[in-house]
Amino acid sequence: MTHPLRRYLPTILLAAMALPVVTSGCSAVGRLSGLDCINDPTRSMAEHAQKESILDKIPPGAHDASDVIPTLACTDANGIGEVDRLIKFDGTPLDVASYYASEAKLSGWRMTKDGTRELKRKVGTAEYWPSDTCYSKDLGGFVADLVVAFDYWSGDSSGNPSPPQYWLQISFSPTGGNCKNGVDIDY
Repeated sequence: MTHPLRRYLPTILLAAMALPVVTSGCSAVGRLSGLDCINDPTRSMAEHAQKESILDKIPPGAHDASDVIPTLACTDANGIGEVDRLIKFDGTPLDVASYYASEAKLSGWRMTKDGTRELKRKVGTAEYWPSDTCYSKDLGGFVADLVVAFDYWSGDSSGNPSPPQYWLQISFSPTGGNCKNGVDIDY
């Protein structure tokens, strides 16, 4: 004879797996493979941001660093929503920065901070990489920020060097994105 709870086990397991999603107030969204918060004040902004063609532009030799790209994040503790894309690249960070300076301008983004003017030393190397470069754009009644941020702080492990990578991030809120609000990009 089987235990009476055994027939309910699939239902119990399904409910247990769904609990974190239900309690976070998030649900899956259309084009992006990420999360969107229900009743989030930036939800309509996210719909505009995720349609930005700049998210689909990557320099030659670059490729996605994960299979869930781009990712739409729920509004964070600063009240700012974000669409992120993590990208691995060949070539130099200055080549990537130059690529986005051109592509962002063609896509209607205006540079507000040039990261190539403030270079940061890549951990464990003698290389200097650009700091965060910021752009802004009106996305239909609100101004969003585009950030190109390089991973210059991760050191390479011996025998298994980390591939160079950077983030494309569009951030937005009723008062602007991360650049406008002076929020440090924390990856």
